[in-house]
Amino acid sequence: MIKQSSLRVMALASVCLAPMVAAAQDFDLSGDSSTSATAQNLHNEIDVGVRYQDHTSPLFGRYTGNDSKGFGSLGGFHLQAGDDPKSGNTLFFEADGRNLDFQPNHLGPNNALAPESELNVSAGQQGTWKANAFYDAITYTGQTFQSPYNSAGNLAPGLVKFGGYGGTSTGATGNSLAYYADHSLPMFTETAGTRRDIGGADGKYIIGGWVISTGLRHEHKEGTVLQTIFGSAEGTAFPQPVDYDTNQYNVQGEYNSERLQVTARYDYSKFTDNTSSFAAPYFTNSDSSGDKAQFTSIYSLPPSNDAHYVSGMMGYSITPSTQANADFRYGIESSNVSLPAITGTPSSQLGYYMMLNPSSDTTHQMARVYNGDVSITSRPIPKLDLKASWGIDGRQVGSNPVSLYGAGYFEAETNSNYGGHYVTKNQSWTKQKAALEAGYRVLPSTKVTVGYAYDDARRDAGDSITTGAPVGYWVGHNSENTASVKVSNNSIAQVHSSVGYEHAVRTGNYEYTTTAPESGAFYQTPRTADRLKLRTDYMPTQQWTVGVNGKWEENHYHYLSGQTGTNRDHNASIGPDVTYSPTKSVDLHGFYTYEQIYYDNRGNGAASSLNGYGWDANTTDSIHTAGVSGTWKATDRLKLGVDYTFSYGDIGYNLFDGITSTVTTASYQNVQNVPNVSSSMHSFKMHGEYQLASNISLLAGYGFDMYKDNDWSYGWNPVLLSSGTVSSLTSGESQSSYRVHSFYTSMRVKF
Repeated sequence: MIKQSSLRVMALASVCLAPMVAAAQDFDLSGDSSTSATAQNLHNEIDVGVRYQDHTSPLFGRYTGNDSKGFGSLGGFHLQAGDDPKSGNTLFFEADGRNLDFQPNHLGPNNALAPESELNVSAGQQGTWKANAFYDAITYTGQTFQSPYNSAGNLAPGLVKFGGYGGTSTGATGNSLAYYADHSLPMFTETAGTRRDIGGADGKYIIGGWVISTGLRHEHKEGTVLQTIFGSAEGTAFPQPVDYDTNQYNVQGEYNSERLQVTARYDYSKFTDNTSSFAAPYFTNSDSSGDKAQFTSIYSLPPSNDAHYVSGMMGYSITPSTQANADFRYGIESSNVSLPAITGTPSSQLGYYMMLNPSSDTTHQMARVYNGDVSITSRPIPKLDLKASWGIDGRQVGSNPVSLYGAGYFEAETNSNYGGHYVTKNQSWTKQKAALEAGYRVLPSTKVTVGYAYDDARRDAGDSITTGAPVGYWVGHNSENTASVKVSNNSIAQVHSSVGYEHAVRTGNYEYTTTAPESGAFYQTPRTADRLKLRTDYMPTQQWTVGVNGKWEENHYHYLSGQTGTNRDHNASIGPDVTYSPTKSVDLHGFYTYEQIYYDNRGNGAASSLNGYGWDANTTDSIHTAGVSGTWKATDRLKLGVDYTFSYGDIGYNLFDGITSTVTTASYQNVQNVPNVSSSMHSFKMHGEYQLASNISLLAGYGFDMYKDNDWSYGWNPVLLSSGTVSSLTSGESQSSYRVHSFYTSMRVKF
């Protein structure tokens, strides 16, 4: 689904019609010959307008707050004042408000008041001090979905916790999921969403060569996100509650002279999760014995934590052609990861993946982190540039491992009632990197740069150790050697080109505790990597600029015998970018990009007994993105613009069980590829600005946005077994496609 996610991100970033204020700021009137001297001295402005949207879509307004059909207001302002420079005083004042937009019918559980608003007020004396206060709202609207739970963990009307509602497909009273094979399951319709309200103040004071600054920032984040929990029917969707508070404080001192630059800084951060867990009572039984009738699933939420950091940076010019730089950071991070008691249910009634009675070791975790690097750049002789650098990144865990009790597929059972025990090790590491780079201009128009980098990583613990027959592996020590070369050339008139190539080999020593087939972490596993980048720019005239960008990367991973994971992957992209200005009043731009991402993943399964590795699943993700835009200054008073962007993404699947046989004797030999998933997006915008007077402008715009997605995983479709019983419940997400028209008009007044 990687490509689909990439397409959605691009669609959301480019499709949504920009709020009026942001669109209006694309126009610069400072160069208009019609602007009078009086208008040029007007520094204050107010924007007021209205916006209309003809369709409700959470996806369309995911990051802007414009998710609902109807009218909304638009607004913004800029105010400033200060001393007359002729007076010799330098006091100033500024206030800005952006995206002060209101849309009454906002989706999601979060506050709809000005969902993307920004306010900033500052005052000071130029060259001496400055104080600033700010507020920022960031809203996210998620998908609409169906769930038997609300964010408080209450069941939908008609459901009774602990299996008090249900029956068989024939209508007999009971607690089986089979009842929902031919009956509607009572549901809540939820729209996930969060809102972040951020406020704070900062300031600085200049004395001599020193700049002293400090700042305080508070953020409250509230709402819900779509999540799944192990419950009555395997994974069941629920709205995970979000109620976070984050406080940050910093103080910094900077010193600057002609040759020396020094910075020292302290940061403190505290994160508080006001809800420790989500409790979801079972609404049916998963078996006929009724021994889970009092079971409640617990989903632990992010733990509260705090952190202290001290850091410093220094730059020094040793000679006019040699510069040295160094920086470091040291921090102490602590977390209260106490897990809630799961239930009062006896261990004999627990199922897979349940955790019971976490040990006292989980109440507090602490780590010491540090990182830093030093570098030196020099031009010892003409045409030769040299750079050397070394960096370190470390984490030392100073607390006990986390001990959890429960049951799972890979945990040893200490008794007949699923009573497994496993220990999650807290991993410490030290990572270092040394690099050398040399660039030499071999010809007046050609420069060759070569480089070498060595990466070293050491880890002292793995992921988990379980009682009985422990499993798990990690790469305790790996290193990587990377060689690179880059050639830049501008020997052809008006053409500048560059091409770079890297080859990297990573080796590692395994800490392996079992011979059973197991998946490995690709980011630790030994690998061979190749990367290629190219860039060409052509500017035949002042009116034309043509560029082409391309990159390619391929990775091959090398596992131990019987170990599986990502076998290989590659990603590539290429595309031209063209700008054309036939006249001073017209600017045209066009681009096209093609991107492909490929993964070859292998996983464990029944087939491993025959082929040695199990399943083979390949995905090929492709995206085509193209766009054109143009602006036209029709008159001294009128500016017009148009933009169009199109994207198409496709995910192809190729699943193989590794067995070639004309007779299928096992279920894993009946393998079929899942359907391809494709997505497409169209975005068309028109916008204009007309100057009614020297200090009054009228702005207007229209947008049409369409997104189509054929992802078969959307929709509420309980999974049915061949016998007619329900096996599990899907996430119940609504289709993400939309078709939206939007309009805005606004007036800007300067004074």
